[in-house]
Amino acid sequence: MDNIKKLIVGGCSFTAGDELSDWNGNQSNVGIIRPRSEKTWANNLQRILFYNAKLDNVAVSGAGYGSIVRRVIYQTERNLKLYKPEEIVVCVMWTSILRLEFPTIYPPGKTYFDDEDKFLLTLPSDGDGATRGNNRKAELQRREKLSAEHLVRTVIEFYTRRATVDNHIYYPLQQLEYLTSWLQARGLKFYYTTAFNDLMTLEHHKPNIYYQDMKNRLNLPNIIHVENNMGFWEYSKTNNFECGKGSDHPLDPAHIHWAQLFKKWILTKQ
Repeated sequence: MDNIKKLIVGGCSFTAGDELSDWNGNQSNVGIIRPRSEKTWANNLQRILFYNAKLDNVAVSGAGYGSIVRRVIYQTERNLKLYKPEEIVVCVMWTSILRLEFPTIYPPGKTYFDDEDKFLLTLPSDGDGATRGNNRKAELQRREKLSAEHLVRTVIEFYTRRATVDNHIYYPLQQLEYLTSWLQARGLKFYYTTAFNDLMTLEHHKPNIYYQDMKNRLNLPNIIHVENNMGFWEYSKTNNFECGKGSDHPLDPAHIHWAQLFKKWILTKQ
């Protein structure tokens, strides 16, 4: 891996570094990069495998499949103007398949930190329309945000009445194939891992030939690194790695360990 000069990494909060010991949300953006931590699995992977490369971690908390893909492509396109394809490696830690993404409709009075804030991600917790417990204030604010974007009914209908496996895996499979095809067309090396193993374990409606065709083309077990059929979060919990008390993200030791496991898997692909 001595020839790799740029490592571009995408993902959600599990890659951005939420709850890690050096987390700092006040750092200035560098283009689309939001620096937050230098103790993520991505930083560790760069140090132990891609040691001559500069890391561009474009992960953002709350990202879904679509946001991961567009951010990775955006950053990679710009680096292809500076480096040869063989000098770049792309790594992605995929996220939950349950997240939906919507371009914002720019409600009046809304301010934006950067262009990423012009997209809105939803979660299953947005679908019950309830407010409860100690998070009542935050949930009310979230409900107001969805209302301003005219998404309340859409989200509730999807997560309560259309939350089938087919609906959950269709868009992630498309996005995964989109990024894979884009990277292959440009002659770039890429390696995937995942925070959760939901995409690979959930079964689509059996008679649907299109789902199966996408899965066959992608060959998910061959291109996505898991450990004992578990993603990063599942593996960390099963093996008793400490997780944060806020949002249950694996902490520093788990990131170090996962980077070592991912390194071993990457080397088998050489």
